[in-house]
Amino acid sequence: MIRLILWLSVFWIVPLMTYMLINETKFHKNIVLGVTLPQEARDDEEIKGVLAKFRRDSIIVCAGLLVLAAVFCFLSSDQKPMTLWGIWLTLAIVVPYIPYVITNAKLKKVKEEKGWKKTPAVIMVDTAAIPSPKWMSPVWFVPPFVISLLPVLWDKEMWFLYAIFALMILLFWFGYRYLYRNKAEIVDANTELTKALSQVRKYNWGSMWIVTAYFMAITSFFPVLAGKNVWLAAAVMGVLTVGLCVYAFHVEMRTRRIQEKLTKDSGKDLYVDDDDHWIAGMFYYNPDDAMTIVNNRVGINGNVNFARPFGKIMAVFLVLLIVGMPFMGVFFDHLGEQEITLRTEDNILIGEAGWTKYEIPFDTVTEVTLLDKLPERLIRKAGSSFENLIKGRFYSEETGNIRVLLDPGVPPYIYVKTTGWDYILNVRDKNLTTEIYNKLKTNP
Repeated sequence: MIRLILWLSVFWIVPLMTYMLINETKFHKNIVLGVTLPQEARDDEEIKGVLAKFRRDSIIVCAGLLVLAAVFCFLSSDQKPMTLWGIWLTLAIVVPYIPYVITNAKLKKVKEEKGWKKTPAVIMVDTAAIPSPKWMSPVWFVPPFVISLLPVLWDKEMWFLYAIFALMILLFWFGYRYLYRNKAEIVDANTELTKALSQVRKYNWGSMWIVTAYFMAITSFFPVLAGKNVWLAAAVMGVLTVGLCVYAFHVEMRTRRIQEKLTKDSGKDLYVDDDDHWIAGMFYYNPDDAMTIVNNRVGINGNVNFARPFGKIMAVFLVLLIVGMPFMGVFFDHLGEQEITLRTEDNILIGEAGWTKYEIPFDTVTEVTLLDKLPERLIRKAGSSFENLIKGRFYSEETGNIRVLLDPGVPPYIYVKTTGWDYILNVRDKNLTTEIYNKLKTNP
């Protein structure tokens, strides 16, 4: 089940990426696949052929990655599940952009051959005619901030988790207010067009951040709801997550459609062409720009100026993150295969697996039971949950809060009640688990 959930959580990434990349074959703000082209290029047969090939290649790559996901999902039942998952996720992030980079280079070559590449012209825009940005008041983010902290009233033990939810909402407000740049909306000398494009991006930018803040506030109730009914909580969380993803996709595509419509007649005379600052049409690199965060040229998202010191740090971090994904899978597979030990020393039961260590003095034990199956709906509050290893703090309706250290696939399990915490423990040797249970049972 865990393996299936793992793959279901990521397989949709490739079709979505493919759709978004194919959408870039439409002209938004005179830009197609990261290359600025004049109005006449829209009817050019060579350009049309290049774009058609890109669409075909993208669909082939998408289909190949989905087939590979199915193969890896099947193999991971016996092999390293997280390692295969990490390898596929790395491929899913990188491979769809290979046709994009190749096509971007091809379009730039055609652009130069046809004499469409020009020395960047200075576009004069009457910025005084463009209204100053009117930012939403921070008060709009106060209700979700307060709502995210309300679960502390019922679950004080997990206060740090709800504090993280609240902190995320503050970061959303910061992202809305400061990760925005206006001048990237200039397409040509048409002041009214610049004004309209700026208003479109600003409106959609704000709506996305505020909706995300309320989503995070509602999500903070998930741990409390899970303690009452895990299936209802999972259903609610699933609906909310899908709803947010659909809304984010809708906002991005709506912005692109409007940008496409507003600029359908642009590109005939003077127009902004800053292709030289966009490596492969995706990575912004401009040493003369003091800004670290810039707007993407299409849609509402932002980008990093990789010419700035922070941008260079981010570039190194992203490369290490992508390259390290398969190795992270190896690491998590290793965690799931950690040895579980149970031993007694000086009338103390000691359970260990990796960095987790429980010490249970015999004189604190009030009741010991040998279970053939685990409690239903065992919900993790803090810890790890792999197919072959569960450890940390959990909750179930049958036991309440409990500490767990066991392999769920190797019953039986020792249920130990103490004057403090209660525990469920076992090792992968059934005979040793029974032996430890008998020792605890006969303890005076």
